[in-house]
Amino acid sequence: MRQVRSAVVPERRILLKGSSRRTTPDTLRDARCFRLVLATDSSYLVDCMCEYMPQWTFDNLNRVYCNRRGEVIKNSEGFRILNEETELLSVVGVQVQWYHVPRDFNGEADALANAALRG
Repeated sequence: MRQVRSAVVPERRILLKGSSRRTTPDTLRDARCFRLVLATDSSYLVDCMCEYMPQWTFDNLNRVYCNRRGEVIKNSEGFRILNEETELLSVVGVQVQWYHVPRDFNGEADALANAALRG
């Protein structure tokens, strides 16, 4: 998400500006908007980001999310970062959507992600 915000969005803006002499500020603004679909085999992650997080409260003092019972959400720091990035992308016209993919269909994506992490 950070890579999309810091590299893809600015590059897309440059490409769009140079694409037509008749590009107006309104058409440029509309064209900058796009959707980032994040596919994961973790139904927990999708449920947390789409269903549970709106019900959570953020404790600014401890910098953690808490559920309705006041219990701290596990992996709260990770969810805070994901939510922050989602909000930052929204400001620049990127709509983030979460999509659950069954594990059977996610093997190739897992291999690519693990290869990228190894460098």
